[in-house]
Amino acid sequence: MKRNFVVSAMQMKELDYITIEKKGISSFRLMKHAGTCLAEYTLKQNMIKKDNQNLIVAGTGNNGGDALVVASVLNHKGYNIEVVLV
Repeated sequence: MKRNFVVSAMQMKELDYITIEKKGISSFRLMKHAGTCLAEYTLKQNMIKKDNQNLIVAGTGNNGGDALVVASVLNHKGYNIEVVLV
């Protein structure tokens, strides 16, 4: 049985630290993996259509980097993506 859970910003920061520092995975690799997985999930759930103009709103933090990876992956797969950085 798959469990879903929500973590706080502080908990996420700790999980990132453990992954980067203790597991030896670079922050860039972690960001690329997270963004790619989210893009694939978006496609699997039919949350996006190729013939639509699709908007991704991204902040300036690490999650914003994840969002840019999502945009890049979807764009390379032929989706019309517009990104707004806030």
